[in-house]
Amino acid sequence: MHQATQASARTVAVLSTAYLESAYATAEWQAAWRSDPLGRARKLLVFRVADCPARGCWASS
Repeated sequence: MHQATQASARTVAVLSTAYLESAYATAEWQAAWRSDPLGRARKLLVFRVADCPARGCWASS
């Protein structure tokens, strides 16, 4: 997983309850965010595909 997150051009976060509860998914999106915190390179793409509780940085303003 580490090698994939380092080599990938993008990480896609597909928000659902299962995704938000996954420890692996959390590590993946955090690695993408860490490498592009301002989003200029579009390293992290986020799509909500299910009605799920979005807290913290996933919450809409």
